[in-house]
Amino acid sequence: MTPTASSIASDVRRLAEKHREELAVHGAHELSAYAAWVEALGVMLAEAVAGREAAAVPAELHAHGALPGAFLRELWERLAGYDWAAVPGADLLGQVYRQIVSKEARRELGEFYTPGWVVKLMLWRALHLLVRGKPPDEALPRSGAAADREVVELIDEHYRSRGTIPSFVDPTCGSFAFGVQYIDALIRWRRERSSMSPEELAEEVLAKVVGIDISPVAAATAKASYLLQLYRLLGGARLPRRPDPPILNADLLSLEPPPRRFDLVAGNLPWINVSALPPGRREAVKDAARRLGVLPPGPAANKMDVSIPLFAVALTRLTDSGGVVALMVPVSIFRGVHGARWRGLLAQHELAEVWDLTGVKPFEDADNQPGIVLLRRR
Repeated sequence: MTPTASSIASDVRRLAEKHREELAVHGAHELSAYAAWVEALGVMLAEAVAGREAAAVPAELHAHGALPGAFLRELWERLAGYDWAAVPGADLLGQVYRQIVSKEARRELGEFYTPGWVVKLMLWRALHLLVRGKPPDEALPRSGAAADREVVELIDEHYRSRGTIPSFVDPTCGSFAFGVQYIDALIRWRRERSSMSPEELAEEVLAKVVGIDISPVAAATAKASYLLQLYRLLGGARLPRRPDPPILNADLLSLEPPPRRFDLVAGNLPWINVSALPPGRREAVKDAARRLGVLPPGPAANKMDVSIPLFAVALTRLTDSGGVVALMVPVSIFRGVHGARWRGLLAQHELAEVWDLTGVKPFEDADNQPGIVLLRRR
């Protein structure tokens, strides 16, 4: 059976309800069931990619603690009933997460999962800026298929000129929607333009495509999403080892040392006013902003959005010289006093374009004011 977001969410809820009492000790039973689900899926796919049969209940699943054996066995049976090779290059697990975790809980964490068309638009424009030195002339692609073709062409141009695929990181990756779209584009590039074998591209992806998230559940989701795309890429071929996707469960503001510098830094940053954070976290975010030179002056510091220091870290510590940053931020920082020092940071680099999507309202689960910044690091 082909997995869908609805079928997976339904399975998770049925398992959570059936094993409610046993899962209750781990907190919210639906979220516990979902976390176990994505970890189990990751284990199964990693074993499959390495050409090994997964155990009935792998030892890794016990990392959640004393989850009941009956729950784990039933979970494994449900996973085995799906045809995971049939999953398209889309953020399937992000859609599941949105169905399992309440809108209110996601809003408290600043989590707004990005629509696929916005992800595709941003990657298309970012690759144009990286490879050809400027964004495309037209604001929107003629069609989704046209954007897909151009992205493949741009990856090919980069590979032919530099002998490698563009390195990529999503600094606050959530379910890895941007990474999934990027790996899907690499899969199409290999099929249409490259003589690289599936195994060779899989190794390139593992070396060059990275995600970071502070939430353990989001990081587990991102890792499973990553493995789903590797499974699609390999198409029956196998790696000589069990892959460990470079998804870092870490706080970007205190990540030491940074993993490396990248050609492409793309994603949707969390948007939370520091005044809404717990006192300890609030001061830590302000301290980070102060070190980065983007803390707003005076009382405006209490109105700073966490996306400001996160953006500064992504730009100054993750982006290679000549690399491109394409990040979503709240448009309030384009004009408010609390964004003045952040705008000063942008002025030190090659700002290509700023988008205000307030009138578009791309997030179905939030009435906010989204914007996009696209720039090249000097």
